[in-house]
Amino acid sequence: MVRLEEFVNYFDYDYPEPSGSDPVRVTSYLGLCPWNKDRHLLQIGLSTKKADMAKVPPANLVFLIDVSGSMDHPSKIGLLKRSLGLLLENLRDTDRISIVTYAGGEKILLNGAAGEERAAIARVISGLNPSGATNGEGGIQAAYKCAEDNFIRSGINRVILATDGDFNVGVSGVGELGRLVAEKRKTGVSISVLGFGMGNYKDSKMENISKSGNGNMYYIDSLIYNSRPIFLLHDSAFC
Repeated sequence: MVRLEEFVNYFDYDYPEPSGSDPVRVTSYLGLCPWNKDRHLLQIGLSTKKADMAKVPPANLVFLIDVSGSMDHPSKIGLLKRSLGLLLENLRDTDRISIVTYAGGEKILLNGAAGEERAAIARVISGLNPSGATNGEGGIQAAYKCAEDNFIRSGINRVILATDGDFNVGVSGVGELGRLVAEKRKTGVSISVLGFGMGNYKDSKMENISKSGNGNMYYIDSLIYNSRPIFLLHDSAFC
């Protein structure tokens, strides 16, 4: 399954940035349509200035990690742990990191650790092991509690759910979970979703959670990435 926006956004178009005080620059190209010579194709690209990391406010990030039995696969928990390891390279000392896991129950493994505590964060990540059922609701409640406890005023406050989406304990319906995170976003905390694995991946459920929680959804299938950091704190996911 490939969404149109995923296909379009896969490529780095490298549009020129706006100049002066212009907030947006428009780049257009008109050419003949290769499969119909009586028609033309018009490409319109919009670009903004790249964010200055020195001006990005501190981030309060809560990683809500699915460690249920369904995550026991190299393309799921294995890839998730390696991806989070790359994230450590982009943390700033002013950032706060919490890690909450859920299976049959939820556990808070880190609560508001400073970004400079990279060794402690790495130990928690390396110790993640999947087993048990999947109580996503309990994990979401605990993650939002951590985010609220470490809330940074005028900062970036976000829960990041990493899962295959296979919830089977507690509130698990698409509509119910959507209403839950929609209510939580009123606290000023958003939620984004990182999807892993194939076969039982619940795509529509993950999309509903991210949209209801004022966030973004990404599917992670490999560690292959371009020259940009794999997890930008100034990406739209955190603004």
